[in-house]
Amino acid sequence: MHKNHIASALAAVLVAGGLSAATARAQSNPSDAVELLGEGKATVQLSAAELIMPKETINYITQAEMERKTATNLWEALRGALGVNLGVSGGRGETFVNIRGSSRYQVGMYIDDIPIATAWRGEYDLNNTLIFDLESVEVSKGYSSPLLTSNNGLAGTLNVRTAAPQTEFEVKVKYRNYFDRPGADQGRLAGLTLGTKQEKFYLKATVVADDQDFFTLPSSFTDGYYQKEGRRDNSDYKNRRLALMFGLTPTEGVDLRFGLEKQRYEKGQPVTALDGLLSPLGTGMGNSTRLWRWENYDNDRYYLNANVDLTEKARLKWIVYVDQHKDTTVAYKDLKFHNPVLNDSNYGPYDQYTAGSQLRFDYTFNEANKLAVSTGYRRLSHKAYLNKYYSNNPGGLDTEAVEDYWDFGAEYSWKPIDPLTLVLGASYTRAEPKKIDYYDRNNPYVVNHAASKADLSDDLFNYQLGAFYDLTENHQLFATFAKKSRFGSMRERFYWSSNRFTSLDLSPEEAYHYEFGYRGFIDQWLKINTSVFYSDTKDKIIQSRDAGNVTYFANLNKAKTYGFELGAEAVVNEYLSLGGTFSYLKWSTESTDPTLKNLTEAPTTQGTLYAVISPLEGLSIIPQIDMTSSFYNTANPNPTYTHPNPTPPPANATSPRSPKSPGFATADLKVVYDWDEHLSFEIGAQNIFDKLYYYDWYYPQSGRTYFVGAQYTY
Repeated sequence: MHKNHIASALAAVLVAGGLSAATARAQSNPSDAVELLGEGKATVQLSAAELIMPKETINYITQAEMERKTATNLWEALRGALGVNLGVSGGRGETFVNIRGSSRYQVGMYIDDIPIATAWRGEYDLNNTLIFDLESVEVSKGYSSPLLTSNNGLAGTLNVRTAAPQTEFEVKVKYRNYFDRPGADQGRLAGLTLGTKQEKFYLKATVVADDQDFFTLPSSFTDGYYQKEGRRDNSDYKNRRLALMFGLTPTEGVDLRFGLEKQRYEKGQPVTALDGLLSPLGTGMGNSTRLWRWENYDNDRYYLNANVDLTEKARLKWIVYVDQHKDTTVAYKDLKFHNPVLNDSNYGPYDQYTAGSQLRFDYTFNEANKLAVSTGYRRLSHKAYLNKYYSNNPGGLDTEAVEDYWDFGAEYSWKPIDPLTLVLGASYTRAEPKKIDYYDRNNPYVVNHAASKADLSDDLFNYQLGAFYDLTENHQLFATFAKKSRFGSMRERFYWSSNRFTSLDLSPEEAYHYEFGYRGFIDQWLKINTSVFYSDTKDKIIQSRDAGNVTYFANLNKAKTYGFELGAEAVVNEYLSLGGTFSYLKWSTESTDPTLKNLTEAPTTQGTLYAVISPLEGLSIIPQIDMTSSFYNTANPNPTYTHPNPTPPPANATSPRSPKSPGFATADLKVVYDWDEHLSFEIGAQNIFDKLYYYDWYYPQSGRTYFVGAQYTY
């Protein structure tokens, strides 16, 4: 397997900063490529078709790069991606990303073009997306396809692609064991995929189990008020995923794919590690006081994804889907999680779904003129229930909201002269609320408050233009403009507090994105991907409180971001390949609220450096360093915390809380040995130098972690 492994590792070099769609498809469909890498040698041999740059700005992260990063989930797979900033919501135990200084709500997520997000909050936890059987992840920044259904893609989109079987018999088995710094068994990943591709059909089944019993904090961590050094409290989880795929290919040019996915996820939510708190744990007075466990965070997805070539020039794509999400949190009063909070209505079960369909039609008039149009319909439904410990009405219906969305998109590609291609796109989305009801918490199924749906319908209209100039087959300049907008989530628009709707007049956010860049292959051994960008966002939706301490959402902020990005990957020789990314970001804001000035999770600089070293046949050594400068983790420029009496306060209980997370650098190292063409082994360490760092104040990440694993593919 040595040649295949080296090919995968070197392919990762080519994709780390973004890869052409043709090359990405070549990696997932080897029969379509003319030898991406030559017979185990460290030379790139791309076909002419693959060298022609696509007319897009998507960055591709393939399975090869995910393996290089030892990624288990989507959040880990996106580490080091150009323009992508990692984030953690300590108050909800979730991970997320933003793009070029955006908020998490401004990044739309899709799985095989199907929109993914919880209906009420518009969120998704990237730790929940396991990447064992993925083909690639497509990252779009600012300029993104208008043909996708509108899914909060104001700053960009993530589109996850699932790998389909390519041969008559395929199997992939993987096992990895994680150990903490003292050597204790802390977690395990196990996965199995079976697939077959026949003349008229294909099948694939995947099961994955990802378990963590705990993780251990870095040795430099000192005791917080509640969190002590050593193992992280309440950091366990169990994640199970089953995916089935059945495809029909009755004739050439017809692919009808049916699928279902079931995921069962339960987790603890680590407590804050601060040495002082706004309020005691378990009081429910703010995110930093939460003692939560998520009894379930489950997803069920059913879909049809059909592609039909009507003629040589016309293609039809049809998607039908139902995406269900259920989660239940239980709040506790004690660190042993024995005594649940009674009559706490805020943390009951959620039952949500998004169901919809989209039809897309592509037509190629000639080499210089191409048209694509799409139309779609979605229904978003949310029900929230009181928790089972609410004495007056345990499990009673608390909130119900239903909305319908209509989406229309178009994209026209025109080549006025041979090296220049212009791509014009536009989209329109209409949201129509159907039900917004808050129920009497003491009388089941009695509607206490309902909004007037007719007055709350709203529209989005977006448009964009991209210009792509091919200097040669291997070198391209591009310039793009995109006007994007997003509705506030149901929670933001229909928030209820103090017996009133506080945010019904919320306007959509709007952003204007500009980018100029270059992509190219130099002498078939060096790949460059670089750009400068500027974004202007207005009517940013911010959560705040009025003079009466009532929570509301409003269009309070404006933000401007600009910066520079560079990705470079090189095959030096048959023994060494190198890669790296660098992102530079500056921003400014205007706010009518002095406590909401900062952009969060938006470091000025961040980057990644890695190498693939192959000194012996079958052996690969892969070091990686990830770096980020300091960044704000709260919008308030002057946050403080105090610990109230009569609880004894720590010595510095009234000291200011730093609004910034310090910059940090972490180092990973893995060694892979290919026993033969099917079986490989791996051993390595993450966060080798046991660095204490965090994305959310103060929720530290894991210290040094060791792992060993094996993988069999056929």
